[in-house]
Amino acid sequence: MTGLTVGDRNGLVAQQAFAFVQGLAAELSGGSVILPCFPEVALRVHRALGDPASSIERVAQIVGSDPSLAARIMSMANSAAYPSDRVVTDLRSAIMRLGSNAVRSAALAFALAQLKGATQLRPIATQLRCVWERSMEVAALCYLLAKRSRVNADEAFLAGLMHAVGCIYILARALNCPELFADQCTLEEISEDWQASIGMAVLQNWKFTEAMVEAIGNQDDLERRHYGAEDLTDVLITAKVLQRGELASEPNSNPARLVEWLQRLRIDPHERANIRTRASQRVAALRAVLT
Repeated sequence: MTGLTVGDRNGLVAQQAFAFVQGLAAELSGGSVILPCFPEVALRVHRALGDPASSIERVAQIVGSDPSLAARIMSMANSAAYPSDRVVTDLRSAIMRLGSNAVRSAALAFALAQLKGATQLRPIATQLRCVWERSMEVAALCYLLAKRSRVNADEAFLAGLMHAVGCIYILARALNCPELFADQCTLEEISEDWQASIGMAVLQNWKFTEAMVEAIGNQDDLERRHYGAEDLTDVLITAKVLQRGELASEPNSNPARLVEWLQRLRIDPHERANIRTRASQRVAALRAVLT
C-alpha cells in the first residue's frame, strides 16, 4: 500500500474486509463449515441427540469414544450444577440425569474449550479465551433468566453457549489473511458486525433447531418486537444486555434498556443483581467440569 493516502488505504482495507466476509458467506452457503481443531465427537453427539432413532446407549457409545469428553459428562452430572442425593457411576445414567440439551451443551462446551488450547490456533488464543469466558457467562445468565420465564432453561443455556460461534469462525478463518488483519481493529469491527449472521449460518449447517438459529441470528436486535409469549431470542438478548453490565452504576450504561428487557421476561428488574451473582456461581461450577 506504499504511496497511498490514508483515505485510499482505508478504502482498500474496507474492500478487502468486505471480500473476506463475502468469502465466508459463500463457504457457508455451500455447506462448508471448517473450524480448525473443533473436535468431531461434539458434532457426532449433537447429531445423535437430534436423531429420534438414536438410543441413550448410542449416545453413550459416542460420548465414551472420547475419554476426556466422557469424564466431563460424568463430572457435570455429579457436579453442584446438577445436585442430587445419588452419585451416578456410568455414562448412561449421567446422560439420563442431564438430559439431551445439557449433554449437547457439555459436548459443545468441551469442543469450544479445546479450541483455546489448540497449537494451530495459538495466534488467536487470547481472543478465543475471551470469547469462551463471555460465552460461559451469557450461557449461565440465559439459563437463570429462562428458569424465571417460560423458556426451556437447558435450551437457553445452549443458545448462550453458542451465541458467539460466528465470532470464533471469523477468528479462525482470519488466520488465512494475516495481511488484512494486521490491524486488530478491522477484525474486531468485522466480528462485531457479522458474527450474528455468520453464527446463524454455522448453526443452520450443523442442523440446530429453528428457534436456536433464530436466536443466534437476532441476538443483537434490541428493537425486536413479536407477538405471543417470551421466547429463546428474548432470553438471549436479555442475557447479553445484562452481561454487558448495563447498570446505572457502570460507565456508558443503559439501565432503562435492561429494565425493558427484564420486564419482557416478566422478571422484576430489582432481581438483576441476584441473577448476576447466581450466574457467577454457576459459571464457577461449570468451569470446573467443562474446561
